[in-house]
Amino acid sequence: MSSFFQELKRRRVFRVAAVYAVVAWLLIQVADTVLPALQLPDWTLTFVTVIFILGFPIALILGWAYEITPEGIRVDNGNLTQLNENKVNQHYTNILLGLVLLAVGFLIVDRTLIQTPSQQLAQSTESVSEPGAMPAQSRRFTLNLGTVMRRNGSNMRADVALSADGRRLAFALERPGAGQQIYVLELNQLQPRLISSAEGDHPEFSPDGQWLIFNSDNEGVYKVALGGGAAQRLTDSVFPGTTGHWTSEDTVFYTTGLEDGTRLMQISAAGGEAYPVEFTGDPSVFSYELPYLLPNEDSLLLTAIPTSTGNARDGRIVLLQLSTGNITTLVQGGYNARYVPTGHIVFIRDAALWAVPFDSEQQRVIGREVPVVQGIETQGVRGLATYSFSNDGLLVYLPGNDTLLAQERTASLVWVDRAGNEEYLPQQRNFARPRVSQDGQKLAVDITEDGNGDTWIYDLTRNSLSRLSFSEFADGYPTWSPDGLQIAFASQREGKGTLWLRAANGTGEAMPLATGLSDASDAFPSSFSPDGGQLVFRYAEDIYLMTLVNYEVDQVRPLIKSEFREGSGQISADGRWIAYHSDETGRMEVYVRPFPNVDAGKYQISSEGGYWPRWSRDGNELFFRGIVGLTEEQTQQSVWSVEIESSGETFDFQIPRLLFQGDFRESGLYGVNPGFDVSPDASRFLLLKNSEAMNRVSEQTQLVVVENWFEELERLAPPDLQ
Repeated sequence: MSSFFQELKRRRVFRVAAVYAVVAWLLIQVADTVLPALQLPDWTLTFVTVIFILGFPIALILGWAYEITPEGIRVDNGNLTQLNENKVNQHYTNILLGLVLLAVGFLIVDRTLIQTPSQQLAQSTESVSEPGAMPAQSRRFTLNLGTVMRRNGSNMRADVALSADGRRLAFALERPGAGQQIYVLELNQLQPRLISSAEGDHPEFSPDGQWLIFNSDNEGVYKVALGGGAAQRLTDSVFPGTTGHWTSEDTVFYTTGLEDGTRLMQISAAGGEAYPVEFTGDPSVFSYELPYLLPNEDSLLLTAIPTSTGNARDGRIVLLQLSTGNITTLVQGGYNARYVPTGHIVFIRDAALWAVPFDSEQQRVIGREVPVVQGIETQGVRGLATYSFSNDGLLVYLPGNDTLLAQERTASLVWVDRAGNEEYLPQQRNFARPRVSQDGQKLAVDITEDGNGDTWIYDLTRNSLSRLSFSEFADGYPTWSPDGLQIAFASQREGKGTLWLRAANGTGEAMPLATGLSDASDAFPSSFSPDGGQLVFRYAEDIYLMTLVNYEVDQVRPLIKSEFREGSGQISADGRWIAYHSDETGRMEVYVRPFPNVDAGKYQISSEGGYWPRWSRDGNELFFRGIVGLTEEQTQQSVWSVEIESSGETFDFQIPRLLFQGDFRESGLYGVNPGFDVSPDASRFLLLKNSEAMNRVSEQTQLVVVENWFEELERLAPPDLQ
């Protein structure tokens, strides 16, 4: 064995191994620095390393078989003279020493002058806390999305999401002539690609950036692989305007809507059964939405929205400890919160991004709340905000303001005659749910200001507005009594929803109409009987009837109750029929039944979709809203007329005919937000319309991209170390 090692030494196999190892290490270090700059795939460095490992035994074999002599490389025959051997030894020594010096020099340059992006981020993060250090400067540029459509309801232009590693940007938008579409842009490329199987909005990435979850028409949370394939449904329902949060443990947290409010849920990202998240908060007081998991994987950031107003602007940022179910308030007056790796919680307030330092170990705020980015497009009622950031400090947001506040300043009421001619009313406020008085001289209408809704009286002859309801909570959905002296409305005042009644001239106090229902927060009036002795209202997506004696409640019972969604019950002028809408066929259609014996018959009036029926005062005509398709993707709101013939117990009607169509404001299809009424002579119709300033088409929508944003965040929102 000793002779074998002597032969290895004589043939300089050990020196070949040393030289090979130093050269291989040096080249791998060079590749590790150069390859990211060339934007080559991550596996390239692994491939280079494997090649050098495989070449090592080959180098040893060649070192055994060949020798380096003054005359060149030749097969080793064991005849090298001592003089030549000394020269070769010196030659090997010089080569090895040179390689070692070169390796040491490269190591020094690599540590001081050449850095990977992760090293740059780590060093720049440390430099912020060093006295006198100059932090890396953030850089801003724009990313043009082109022409997009503002979405009905939220009026927002886009949703954005960055992958955790900052390599991909997903955005959802609606282009003219197309529906909701989701695109993904690889940030080392120029053109985004359409995810054709993901038709929806509010995309969010999986932790590894290989999947997206999104909201598909508020029907559930879906996931889709970016590598291709059809979208897969994860949940049966999801609360409008939200999706979910995919955690590193492959759990998806989301909020679902129920008849009695909302519920925070969790489900495996692989699918299966969904489970409610148990906690100590009262869901009748707050709706807990927009979940975001902290790195300790036991603390969930949530936006708590008061059920009394349903407005995220009135919300707060809370921390839910999953192991105990305890909830702690962190920030008052904010929504849509997320945790930043710098040790901050960021959230939205007044269409700006705010930050507050946060100790993740002690689970408490350790500094002041400060605004860090002004002017982000938001929708304050639902708590939506167009911003996202990655773990390496890249921020993307859409400049803008609170879109609903913008609508509030520009909404208009418009009279439209049967030929479609429009006449705008002079006042412009955030109008909703207008109802025309019996004489046509006044309107009862809801106005929302600063996120709070109240019922007002609009005197059309004097062009004046007077407030009817006064409450810090949401009031609305007015309904005139037959004599025009009283107005019924819904209110969330005192934290308990119910129906109320007040004199239309504003005298006296509002009087509650006790429904006797366990939870009346979902009760909305729709019409009185001709004698004023009965009030029809919608409750829990069914139609109920309240019997009144001198406007005091005598009895409450369900009138039309089923597994389907019914609403907007309207009693005819003669009190013998009730029109309403229901989705029992799979979409909203208008029906008529005898009143009050609703089980004695049923007639489907519309056949191509319809909602919000209204009777003419003589009972000979029934009107309703509908949708007309211009193309496969584009639609307009429409008003339809149906001629009615009824005598005794017989009821007959003609085929509905289209009166007119236009770009009128949509306020919901389920009878909760009717933006439609008829004049006493049925010659014109009152509708809602956005002003020209809020046109749905938004030209050249541009995202703002901020690099090194973490440096800026730490400078603007330092922790309080005292």
